[in-house]
Parts: sequence; C-alpha cells; structure tokens
Amino acid sequence: MGNPRLEMRMRLRIRLNMWGMICRKFHL
Repeated sequence: MGNPRLEMRMRLRIRLNMWGMICRKFHL
C-alpha cells in the first residue's frame, strides 16, 4: 500500500495546489 512514487506524486500535487492558491490570492 505504501507506494513511494504515488506518495511523492500526491505530495507534489498538494504542494502545487497550495502554491497555486497562494499565487491566486496575491494576484487578486
């Protein structure tokens, strides 16, 4: 169940989502 590749992908996706929200807030 512990797939390192899948976990890294999910973490990267969450990090990108968080940065995207911050960028949007700053842009607005």
